[in-house]
Amino acid sequence: MFSFAEVLDMAIRLEKNGERYYRNAVEQLQNPELCHVLLRLAEDEVEHRDWFMELKQAHFEATGPPDPLEIEAGELLQGIVGSQTFSLDEVDPREFDTPEGILLAAVGFEKDTILFYEFLQSFVTDPETLENLRMIIEEENEHVKILEEQLQEYVAP
Repeated sequence: MFSFAEVLDMAIRLEKNGERYYRNAVEQLQNPELCHVLLRLAEDEVEHRDWFMELKQAHFEATGPPDPLEIEAGELLQGIVGSQTFSLDEVDPREFDTPEGILLAAVGFEKDTILFYEFLQSFVTDPETLENLRMIIEEENEHVKILEEQLQEYVAP
């Protein structure tokens, strides 16, 4: 079983990867409206990352720093996450020829992130933290909705 801090590290990495993906996608696109949407999503990812970082800091303040074995296990877990498609660590928006491809990859990322955060809820016992995590899950669900709406603009009727 992974420690709470390790799971938070994964969440931080997911948010960083999502932000990077959206910002890189903007460089590939010509549609100003879509670029604006993706930049807004990137900013949401920054806010989520910052919240997870604050949560991790508060966790360490309450429990003390991790022992060296926990750090090593966390690094191993990060390596595993980095090799999974849901991290978007391996996906570069330049690999897609169309906005549809960029949007489809983003929808998949957001859906996988939601699944991960639903899993993360099982680690959380503090009611306020759990409520904040639920709000992030709602925001990620909203990201899916926004991306799917954008995707509809590119689908032939």
